[in-house]
Amino acid sequence: VFAYNEAINSEKFENFIKYNNFSNIFLKLDCEGCEYDLLLNLPNEIFNRIPEIIFEYHKNSPKPLIKRLNNLGYSCNKRSSTISEIYWSLIKHYRVGVIYASKCSC
Repeated sequence: VFAYNEAINSEKFENFIKYNNFSNIFLKLDCEGCEYDLLLNLPNEIFNRIPEIIFEYHKNSPKPLIKRLNNLGYSCNKRSSTISEIYWSLIKHYRVGVIYASKCSC
């Protein structure tokens, strides 16, 4: 399930999950910056339905996201793209990378 070209925030996402009674969700986010609002403001109870998350982070440090996910019981692996690191090293204030977070003992 995905929302194409629709602005989404934590409240809309929470309502969408609850309305459809989704559980055991593999969440893939590529929302060009909204990952901070979504992951930092989504209620803890919704994360009980999401054992795995993969997302890009943009612009800001991923530390608050990783801290929140760790506090919710996720193990996080951060990866930066070599191409992104080279390209964005020219623009010091911009960060980009991918985080995989899992509650699974896979």
